[in-house]
Amino acid sequence: MAVVRNGRRALTRLRVREQWAAAQYLDVSLGTGRTHQIRVHLTHLGHPVVGDPVYGPNWSKGMSGPNRPWAQELERRTPRQLLHASDLSFVHPSTGEQMQFRAELPSDMEDVVQWARGDRKGHDPTG
Repeated sequence: MAVVRNGRRALTRLRVREQWAAAQYLDVSLGTGRTHQIRVHLTHLGHPVVGDPVYGPNWSKGMSGPNRPWAQELERRTPRQLLHASDLSFVHPSTGEQMQFRAELPSDMEDVVQWARGDRKGHDPTG
């Protein structure tokens, strides 16, 4: 999966929710549904999903300066990809009914987000 000139059209909308020391917390909405679309587009932009073993392994390695230790610590604290589908909606293929689902951020991800916001008293998921 990659962004290529003559590839299939894919639309991803991004909004920065929070700016952290060396990363951003984004709201992402999809206009299309391509395989790994969010991960591919963010990597193409030079901002892979933290914890993504395929498109963004060791994303902090390329960083330098004072934010590198923060980025390395964020990566260390991340138990998996920091990618979560909070809202999902679609038209049911049989009934035509609009279906909508919402899921809160899982606690392991919430711990990482709280740490990134500066709450250093939060639970350390890695011990």
